[in-house]
Amino acid sequence: MLNNLEKATCRIYCGKEVGTGFFISDSKIITAKHVLDDLILNFENDEKINIDNLNSHYGRVSCKYINHCDDTGVALITVESSYRNDSHLILCASEISDNEEIESYGYPNSSDGVLVGEPLKGKVFRTISNSQETGHDVSINVDNFVTGTYGGFSGSPVMNKDMVVTSFITFQNTRYLSAVSIKKVANFLRNEGIEVKQDYLTSFEEYKGPAFESYGELEATCLCLSLKPLTKTTPQDILNSRKGDIFYPHKSDPLPKLIADIKLNKDLQDALWSGWLELLTYIEILKGKYDDCNHIQIEVTSEEISKRFKLFPSKKTIIKKLQINFFFSENKNYFDVARKYVHEVVQERFIKQDTCNVFNSHNKNFGIRNLTSRDIVLNISDPENSGPSIPNTRVGVLSLQNLRERIINSTDITSAEINLRKRFEDALK
Repeated sequence: MLNNLEKATCRIYCGKEVGTGFFISDSKIITAKHVLDDLILNFENDEKINIDNLNSHYGRVSCKYINHCDDTGVALITVESSYRNDSHLILCASEISDNEEIESYGYPNSSDGVLVGEPLKGKVFRTISNSQETGHDVSINVDNFVTGTYGGFSGSPVMNKDMVVTSFITFQNTRYLSAVSIKKVANFLRNEGIEVKQDYLTSFEEYKGPAFESYGELEATCLCLSLKPLTKTTPQDILNSRKGDIFYPHKSDPLPKLIADIKLNKDLQDALWSGWLELLTYIEILKGKYDDCNHIQIEVTSEEISKRFKLFPSKKTIIKKLQINFFFSENKNYFDVARKYVHEVVQERFIKQDTCNVFNSHNKNFGIRNLTSRDIVLNISDPENSGPSIPNTRVGVLSLQNLRERIINSTDITSAEINLRKRFEDALK
């Protein structure tokens, strides 16, 4: 992370001010507004902007002022010469969590700072929801903080574990560094034509490609079909409505802690949201309902003897509304996980309709084993002393891998639909 971070940063000189900036394209640079105040506040003085400590270039390069935002303290400049930097950073309007680990790089007024710059490591310890008074909205604890040694870090990028810039440093407080989030400056930047990634909770977009890799000829079709789920729900919608139920075993943590835990584990984050996008796309293939992620439904058919004990040989086809629950588990054996979950649900008498529980994990061996009739978890279709008119209620268990295999082994989307529906029906037999 640090190598690219270092290559994308530069030192900025403007009048009496010295600070840090970082490339967001091969020529555009973001910095803190006050680094350019000698120019912005005194345009008639015609102050020059110069940068150095550049990747693959020795000496200073002149830059031109583009624009700034007084409300957020951000400023934009662009390189005037032919110099182009092939290392630049990605901006993300991320929800920043307390205790989130960060890295930064800047050019303080120290021996190393003047010559080659210095790295910083630390953690976010506070975000400020009402930042109109403070200007900044992020407070950062830096490892081995020493008061008075951070002059020159203004404008430095703050990068999280996902290797995206989530804020930039503005000034030094008594015991910590203050920063402004990219989320706060996103509208200004987008109005300037600068790309800002959405927070990972606001869209499934970044998980779309990885979700359907290795699907062969159906990859493009699945990507296309995923566009509708992308417009109907977001990871944030799922977290808000499901909260603790998104995991099994259930996590009853407050939502901010749940979000922080997910963000701290990139593998978990990717597997969780790619898995949801996969499932919602499969439901779209089956023409199911998923407007409410707590009430995902598809229709399945079940051919059964209309009377018990084979008193009547006639068969009829019953169309069932199948409720689908989706969970994430860290356990290796999803059948053990599934049985435990279903047993708990039945004991608490939560099952009131035909239900299939789909489990997922970022463990690579999770759910590889194919489901057979021997793996039926529970059949409660014949309650004790009930008559034949009582509707059958069944519960089944699948892994996301079971469904994924049915897609990969299908020749076209029509056969994929048949195979998916069959897999759900088999889980209920």
